[in-house]
Amino acid sequence: MEGREILVYLSIKYDGDWNKIITAIKEKESVDLKVAKEEVSKIKDKYITCLDDDYPRIFKEGMMSCLPLVLFYRGDLSLITTDRKRLTVIGSRKYSRYGEKATRDLVSALSDDIVIVSGLATGIDAISMETALNSNKKVIGIIGGGFNKFYPPENKDLFERIIKEGGLVLSEYPPDSPPTENYFRLRNRLLAAASQATLVTEAKIISGTKITVGFALQYGRNVGCVPYPYYTDSLCNVLIQQGANVILNKNDLEEML
Repeated sequence: MEGREILVYLSIKYDGDWNKIITAIKEKESVDLKVAKEEVSKIKDKYITCLDDDYPRIFKEGMMSCLPLVLFYRGDLSLITTDRKRLTVIGSRKYSRYGEKATRDLVSALSDDIVIVSGLATGIDAISMETALNSNKKVIGIIGGGFNKFYPPENKDLFERIIKEGGLVLSEYPPDSPPTENYFRLRNRLLAAASQATLVTEAKIISGTKITVGFALQYGRNVGCVPYPYYTDSLCNVLIQQGANVILNKNDLEEML
């Protein structure tokens, strides 16, 4: 067996848990090669490992730690492995009409060659991806569980549409791995690393969006935010106060990219 196949086997064994896989490697855990080969052969989805030449350079160059060891994928991998302009769009699951309009207006106005990246969650994620598809843009979805345990189920049609329309869905978790809260938190680091910039169109001050923004800043990515009225519970306003780009139109976005 090649080293890449052993990585895939360890990913299967530990449900993609990065810390457990790294521990197994450091401790030189013994592997029954026959069992490993059988387990890897059961994987029907495509995958790429950090040992492969065509592994996404943007992850290798941008992430200072916790590089995903194996990425399972469906769709067009070139959307993440080639030099494309990519914009990660994130925000609240419980959104306002203002947040929805801002997301739709900004994403639809962008040039068609810009790839939209998001997390396939309900709310702003789904709105940004649907808008991108409706305006003939390519989309990358990054999920926090296996393809066969997709969550949330209400976005399964969107998941399938992305692939059908030439997009890409990525996961560092084997197909049968169920999603967990920690997996979603770690997924956020990939959302931040996958693009040259991250756009927040709506989020509360205390939210999961803040985690993704933290990763984006750690990786040296630009962050842009849509401003909100002064009296709202708005992470966007706080980030703008701290130096994030103010995003008012598509020109602001494309300049940030």
